[in-house]
Formats: sequence, structure tokens, C-alpha cells
Amino acid sequence: MQGKSKGSATAMKAVCAALFVVFVISYVFFYQCDVLAMTQYAWSDGLKHYDRIVGGVVITSVVFAVAVLTAMFSRLPLRFHTLCYFPSLILLGMLTAVRQEGSSVHGAWGWLAFGFLMLIIAVFSMRAAVSYKAYLQPLRAHSFLSHPWWINGLLFFLQILTVYAMGNNDRTLHTRLAVERYVSQRQYDMALRQGFPQYDNDSALTMLRAMALANTYDRDSVCQLGECLFKYEITGGSRSIIACSDKSNAFLLGSGYGLWQTIGFVPFNRDEHPVVMIGRQLQRERMRQVVYNDTLLSREKRDSVAKPVCSKVAKDYLLCAYLLDRDLKGFAKALPSYYALNDSLPQHYREACVLYGRIMDKTLYHDTSVEADYDDFLSVMRANKNSQLRRSALRDSFFGTYWYYYYMGSGAARH
Repeated sequence: MQGKSKGSATAMKAVCAALFVVFVISYVFFYQCDVLAMTQYAWSDGLKHYDRIVGGVVITSVVFAVAVLTAMFSRLPLRFHTLCYFPSLILLGMLTAVRQEGSSVHGAWGWLAFGFLMLIIAVFSMRAAVSYKAYLQPLRAHSFLSHPWWINGLLFFLQILTVYAMGNNDRTLHTRLAVERYVSQRQYDMALRQGFPQYDNDSALTMLRAMALANTYDRDSVCQLGECLFKYEITGGSRSIIACSDKSNAFLLGSGYGLWQTIGFVPFNRDEHPVVMIGRQLQRERMRQVVYNDTLLSREKRDSVAKPVCSKVAKDYLLCAYLLDRDLKGFAKALPSYYALNDSLPQHYREACVLYGRIMDKTLYHDTSVEADYDDFLSVMRANKNSQLRRSALRDSFFGTYWYYYYMGSGAARH
């Protein structure tokens, strides 16, 4: 009978240890890996980058060692065995109890204070449990559903809930960090699959998705920025597609140099309006092309301007900046310089051309199917007098079009 009791106790301890390791690995390797990377990058002033595998192994090993030492020194009764994992889990919760503001990462001091308080309570609780051990009734049932299993299972579940409550659970931040991680790894398709675009309202997400789209090309080698940008929720206007000097729109896992590498230049003044900043570089590019094509100049002079000053997607950044600011006149003036006005135009550019033609009563580009879709859009908008019903109806049918952003997106005037 005694051997059976020892076997049951060993089995329960083994199951608890396995559940603990599985939870820590899931929490560290998958759920909070990007938050840990953000914290290390911010607190090291960008000098160190978090390695998911190395960091996960180290954290898992440390918290498991703390749990083993706690079990050795506390000698808790079998009914309260999972309390030996409590200090480890509280430390894990404190490690991820952070909040993000701009490009800064701060400790969530309320949760950190709670964690220290819980550690103190854990010490006294363990001492009380050990003292109470002599008064416990002998265990008579050793089946899977006996009292020790239920008590330890409930305690372990409550501890897991405490860890989740302490850690950073901002869904938008988690989506933003996942997108940035995939963008930094040049896995642009994976980056664009992250999150719920209908509900993610964050200007940094707009910047990261625009960068991913600018590096994604169709069969005709045309970047997808003008084709798909408005299929995502947009926040912040044209300034949302670049990193701002005031850190309000910043990268959290790296320097963000890849953004300027994508556009093709690093600006001297990041406070400039994107239209002015990118437009100036494109104008310089055109002037350099004129010099390069001038056969009367020397070979040395022509070679000095052979290297481009911006990338080929800079034109799409400029055109999308006009659209994000709802500047249809600027867009209509710039579009013919970069694209032929035919059916090869990206979707959002065709939609903007139709909208421009209707508002300005000027034909920039004509597409029968797009015109018909816009008429349907107007019919739905005019059929709903209530603003909330109108927004809901248009979102259901036309979210992902430039028209929806123009009339219903953030910063739009109420119609």
C-alpha cells in the first residue's frame, strides 16, 4: 500500500512538472517572445537583440531551477505541491509586466509591486502549509481524481491566470511586434497575415504593413502598396507610413533602417511632411536622369549621377501619401508622371481616379467596372441616414476600398 502511495505521489509530481515546463515554453517561446525582445532591445539602448531560442532556454531553465529549489527547501505537503512553482511563475509574470509608450518600455509598477507582495505571501503560505502538514488526515484515495490531484490542479490553474494577468496582454502591441519581427526577417507574406486588420488601430502597424507591401510584388514586378494598402485599417494619415523623429511612430525591435532602405534614402529631417520629403527626392532623381542621358557631358560627369537617390517604390510611397491625406489634386497631378493611365493601374489608384473625376468633374481615367462599384458605394451611403448604420453598411460591403477610407476612415469629415 505504501508503494502505491509513493507511486501516485511521484506520478502527480511528474505531471505537475511537465505541465509547468509546457506552460513556460508556450508562454516564453510563443506568446511573450516579442514582448521580451522589445524589452531587451529598449532597456539595452539597442545594443542587444533578444534571441528567441537562447532566451527561451535560459528563462525556462532558470524558473525550473527556482521551482526545484523551492520544492527541496519547502518540503510542502503533497496536497499543496504546486505551490512550489508559485515563486517561479510570479517571477515569470514580473518579467513580462511591461508597458510601451512610443519607443520607450517601462515596468508596470503596479504589477511589479503585486509580484513582490505575492512572493512574500508565498513564503509565509509555504511555512504555514508545512506547519499544517502534521494535522492533515492520511490520504486514503490514490486515483487520478483523488483530492491531491484536484487541489493541485486548481492551484496550478490559479497561478497560470496570475501570470497571464501580470504579463503584457495588449493585442494590438502583440500584433505590431509580430509584424515587425517578420518584416525584419524579410518574411513579408507572413507579416501581412498577422492580426485582424479591421480592428487594429495603430499608426506603427500602418507603417509596417506599408513597408511589407512595398517589398511584395505581383507578376508584373509592381509593388502591392497601391493595390492593397487600404485593405487594412489606416491610422494617422500620410505620417503613419514613415518613422517619426518624436518616436510616436517607431520601430520596437530594431533601428528601422530597413524602412529607409526600402524607400531608398535616409532623410535629413524626419519632421518633414512625407509628400515634401519623398517628392524632393523623386525630383532629384528626375534631374539626375536628365544629366545621365545628356550625351554632350563627359563620361565621368555622367557616371557621378548613375546611382539612383531613391528606390523604384518611392513613387508609390508618394502617391499613397497623397491618398492618405485625401489630397486628390496632388495625386492627380503626380500620377501621370509615374504610371500610364490604363487598366494596369493598381486598384486603389483606379478608385482614386474615379473619385477625383466625380468630385472635380474631370476625367483622369475611366473604368466602367470601377465606376459601377463607386455608384453602388454611393447608393449604400445615401440609403442610410443614420451615421452608425451607414458606417456599418459601408464597412460590410466596401471596407478595403479607397472610397471607404476617404469617407469613413480616421480623420475623415462626416458626410
